[in-house]
Amino acid sequence: EWVVAPGKIVTAAFDGFFYIEDPDRTSGIKVISGELVNVGDAVDVEGALGTMGNERHIQAGRVQNLGPVTALGTLGMTNRALGGNDLASGGQLGVTGGEGLNNIGLLVSVCGRVTSVGADSFTISDGSGPDVKVVVPDTLSIPSLDAFVGVTGISSCEVDGPDTVRTVRMREAFVAFP
Repeated sequence: EWVVAPGKIVTAAFDGFFYIEDPDRTSGIKVISGELVNVGDAVDVEGALGTMGNERHIQAGRVQNLGPVTALGTLGMTNRALGGNDLASGGQLGVTGGEGLNNIGLLVSVCGRVTSVGADSFTISDGSGPDVKVVVPDTLSIPSLDAFVGVTGISSCEVDGPDTVRTVRMREAFVAFP
Protein backbone atom coordinates (compact mmCIF):
# COMPACT_ATOMS: atom_id res chain seq x y z
CA GLU A 1 0.00 0.00 0.00
CA TRP A 2 1.43 3.40 -1.06
CA VAL A 3 0.99 6.20 1.48
CA VAL A 4 1.50 9.96 1.42
CA ALA A 5 2.37 11.70 4.71
CA PRO A 6 2.64 15.49 4.19
CA GLY A 7 3.75 18.05 6.77
CA LYS A 8 5.07 15.66 9.44
CA ILE A 9 7.68 16.57 12.07
CA VAL A 10 10.89 14.54 12.53
CA THR A 11 11.15 13.41 16.17
CA ALA A 12 14.25 11.19 15.98
CA ALA A 13 16.89 10.41 13.37
CA PHE A 14 19.04 7.27 13.33
CA ASP A 15 21.34 5.61 10.79
CA GLY A 16 19.08 4.44 7.93
CA PHE A 17 15.74 5.48 9.46
CA PHE A 18 13.91 8.24 11.27
CA TYR A 19 10.57 8.82 12.99
CA ILE A 20 7.87 11.35 12.13
CA GLU A 21 4.78 12.57 13.97
CA ASP A 22 1.72 14.57 13.13
CA PRO A 23 2.08 18.12 14.45
CA ASP A 24 -0.97 17.45 16.69
CA ARG A 25 0.76 14.34 18.20
CA THR A 26 -2.03 11.94 17.13
CA SER A 27 0.27 9.47 15.40
CA GLY A 28 3.86 8.66 14.58
CA ILE A 29 5.66 6.15 12.38
CA LYS A 30 9.12 4.89 11.46
CA VAL A 31 10.44 5.93 8.03
CA ILE A 32 13.12 3.76 6.44
CA SER A 33 15.29 6.10 4.38
CA GLY A 34 18.87 7.22 4.05
CA GLU A 35 17.71 10.83 3.71
CA LEU A 36 19.56 13.18 6.07
CA VAL A 37 17.03 14.88 8.33
CA ASN A 38 17.23 16.52 11.75
CA VAL A 39 14.95 16.50 14.76
CA GLY A 40 12.50 19.36 14.26
CA ASP A 41 12.49 19.26 10.45
CA ALA A 42 9.12 19.27 8.68
CA VAL A 43 8.97 16.65 5.92
CA ASP A 44 6.68 15.27 3.25
CA VAL A 45 7.06 11.48 2.92
CA GLU A 46 5.74 9.07 0.30
CA GLY A 47 6.35 5.36 0.25
CA ALA A 48 5.20 1.81 0.76
CA LEU A 49 3.61 0.89 4.08
CA GLY A 50 5.12 -2.19 5.69
CA THR A 51 5.62 -4.01 8.99
CA MET A 52 8.86 -5.32 10.51
CA GLY A 53 9.08 -6.83 13.99
CA ASN A 54 5.38 -5.91 14.49
CA GLU A 55 6.21 -2.21 14.01
CA ARG A 56 4.62 -0.37 11.08
CA HIS A 57 6.92 1.69 8.86
CA ILE A 58 7.07 3.58 5.59
CA GLN A 59 9.71 2.42 3.12
CA ALA A 60 10.28 5.88 1.69
CA GLY A 61 10.19 6.40 -2.05
CA ARG A 62 10.42 10.16 -1.64
CA VAL A 63 11.31 12.45 1.27
CA GLN A 64 11.11 16.20 0.85
CA ASN A 65 12.69 18.21 3.67
CA LEU A 66 10.69 21.41 4.19
CA GLY A 67 13.14 22.83 6.73
CA PRO A 68 13.19 23.32 10.50
CA VAL A 69 10.11 24.07 12.59
CA THR A 70 9.52 23.95 16.35
CA ALA A 71 10.46 20.48 17.58
CA LEU A 72 7.75 18.48 19.34
CA GLY A 73 7.96 17.81 23.08
CA THR A 74 7.78 14.38 24.68
CA LEU A 75 4.83 12.55 26.17
CA GLY A 76 5.68 11.38 29.69
CA MET A 77 4.22 8.01 30.60
CA THR A 78 4.54 5.03 32.86
CA ASN A 79 6.21 1.88 31.62
CA ARG A 80 2.84 0.12 31.78
CA ALA A 81 1.26 2.67 29.39
CA LEU A 82 4.08 2.34 26.85
CA GLY A 83 3.02 0.68 23.58
CA GLY A 84 -0.68 0.52 24.31
CA ASN A 85 -3.30 -1.70 22.72
CA ASP A 86 -3.90 -2.68 19.08
CA LEU A 87 -5.39 -0.04 16.81
CA ALA A 88 -8.97 -1.03 15.98
CA SER A 89 -8.46 -0.21 12.29
CA GLY A 90 -6.07 -3.13 11.82
CA GLY A 91 -3.01 -0.86 11.73
CA GLN A 92 -0.24 -0.81 14.31
CA LEU A 93 -0.38 -3.70 16.77
CA GLY A 94 0.02 -2.94 20.45
CA VAL A 95 2.33 -4.71 22.87
CA THR A 96 1.55 -7.96 24.66
CA GLY A 97 -0.71 -7.08 27.61
CA GLY A 98 -0.96 -3.48 26.38
CA GLU A 99 -3.72 -1.20 27.62
CA GLY A 100 -4.92 2.20 26.53
CA LEU A 101 -4.11 4.19 23.42
CA ASN A 102 -1.53 2.86 21.01
CA ASN A 103 1.51 5.15 21.20
CA ILE A 104 4.06 3.25 19.10
CA GLY A 105 5.96 5.72 16.94
CA LEU A 106 5.51 8.65 19.33
CA LEU A 107 8.25 10.58 21.15
CA VAL A 108 8.05 9.65 24.85
CA SER A 109 9.84 9.98 28.17
CA VAL A 110 9.91 7.13 30.69
CA CYS A 111 11.90 6.48 33.83
CA GLY A 112 12.82 3.61 36.08
CA ARG A 113 15.51 1.58 37.77
CA VAL A 114 17.92 -0.28 35.47
CA THR A 115 17.20 -4.00 35.91
CA SER A 116 19.57 -5.45 33.29
CA VAL A 117 22.30 -4.23 30.97
CA GLY A 118 23.37 -5.56 27.56
CA ALA A 119 25.85 -4.51 24.88
CA ASP A 120 23.43 -2.20 23.06
CA SER A 121 20.40 -2.05 25.36
CA PHE A 122 19.20 -2.06 28.94
CA THR A 123 15.88 -2.60 30.70
CA ILE A 124 14.12 -0.38 33.22
CA SER A 125 11.29 -0.87 35.68
CA ASP A 126 9.17 1.82 37.31
CA GLY A 127 7.08 -0.75 39.22
CA SER A 128 3.91 -0.10 37.16
CA GLY A 129 4.10 -3.16 34.94
CA PRO A 130 6.44 -5.07 32.64
CA ASP A 131 10.03 -3.93 32.22
CA VAL A 132 10.86 -1.76 29.20
CA LYS A 133 13.72 -2.54 26.84
CA VAL A 134 15.73 0.57 25.92
CA VAL A 135 17.70 0.30 22.66
CA VAL A 136 20.80 2.52 22.72
CA PRO A 137 22.47 3.92 19.58
CA ASP A 138 26.26 3.53 19.27
CA THR A 139 26.77 7.22 20.05
CA LEU A 140 25.22 7.04 23.53
CA SER A 141 26.29 5.31 26.74
CA ILE A 142 24.50 2.67 28.80
CA PRO A 143 23.80 3.31 32.50
CA SER A 144 24.96 1.04 35.29
CA LEU A 145 22.81 -1.66 36.84
CA ASP A 146 20.43 -0.36 39.57
CA ALA A 147 20.77 3.30 38.46
CA PHE A 148 17.51 5.28 38.36
CA VAL A 149 17.27 6.97 34.97
CA GLY A 150 14.99 9.03 32.75
CA VAL A 151 14.95 8.13 29.07
CA THR A 152 13.70 10.09 26.05
CA GLY A 153 13.09 8.26 22.79
CA ILE A 154 10.55 6.67 20.52
CA SER A 155 7.88 4.27 21.77
CA SER A 156 8.56 1.14 19.75
CA CYS A 157 8.18 -2.62 19.97
CA GLU A 158 10.16 -5.77 19.33
CA VAL A 159 9.17 -9.39 18.96
CA ASP A 160 10.50 -11.70 21.69
CA GLY A 161 9.22 -15.23 21.08
CA PRO A 162 5.41 -15.07 21.11
CA ASP A 163 5.38 -11.60 22.71
CA THR A 164 5.56 -8.06 21.38
CA VAL A 165 7.55 -6.20 24.04
CA ARG A 166 7.64 -2.55 25.08
CA THR A 167 10.70 -0.83 23.67
CA VAL A 168 12.10 2.70 23.63
CA ARG A 169 14.59 3.71 20.93
CA MET A 170 16.73 6.14 22.93
CA ARG A 171 17.18 9.48 21.13
CA GLU A 172 19.41 11.32 23.59
CA ALA A 173 21.56 10.62 26.64
CA PHE A 174 19.76 9.26 29.71
CA VAL A 175 19.35 11.40 32.81
CA ALA A 176 20.55 9.77 36.04
CA PHE A 177 18.67 10.58 39.24
CA PRO A 178 20.21 10.30 42.73
